[in-house]
Amino acid sequence: MSTAVLENQGLGRKPSDFGQETSYIEDNSSQNGAISLIFSLKEEVGALAKVLRLFEENDINLTHIESRPSRLKKDEYEFFTHLDKRSLPALTNIIKILRHDIGATVHELSRDKKKDTVPWFPRTIQELDRFANQILSYGAELDADHPGFKDPVYRARRKQFADIAYNYR
Repeated sequence: MSTAVLENQGLGRKPSDFGQETSYIEDNSSQNGAISLIFSLKEEVGALAKVLRLFEENDINLTHIESRPSRLKKDEYEFFTHLDKRSLPALTNIIKILRHDIGATVHELSRDKKKDTVPWFPRTIQELDRFANQILSYGAELDADHPGFKDPVYRARRKQFADIAYNYR
C-alpha cells in the first residue's frame, strides 16, 4: 500500500500536532487502477476550489469525491478522492504545490511497494472509523451479473444489513 500524508497546516501548530489527522494516498490497483487521496482543508470560502483548480491545471482526473466534517478539528473538512491512474506522474508536483502555495503540510511516507514492508492498518478506533463508510458502501453495490442484482427483496435485505453495520456503535 503506498502512502503520502496530507494535512492542512494551521497557524500556531507544532509538528507534533499533526499525528492524529493523517490523510493518505493509496494505490488501489483493484479499483480500475485508481489512486485514493484523503486530505483535510480548513473551512474557508474557496479552499476546495483551490485544490480542484490545482488538479485541473495538472490534468488530474477525479473519478470520485466525498467530503465530511473532520471529527478531530471542528473548523476542517476531510475530502476523499479517487484519482485516475494516469494522474500518478503529476502527483509529485501536486504535493509540492500543496506544500508551498496552498499551505498544506505534506508527509510522504512511501509510494514504493516493498515485499518486506508491513502494510498500513488502522491502530485506533478513529482511524478505523475514518474508512468504515467507504468499506460499507462497497458492500451495498452489486454487479449486474450477481444473482441478486434483479431481486428487490435481496437488495433491500442487503441494504438493511449495511445500514445496521453503518449505524452500529
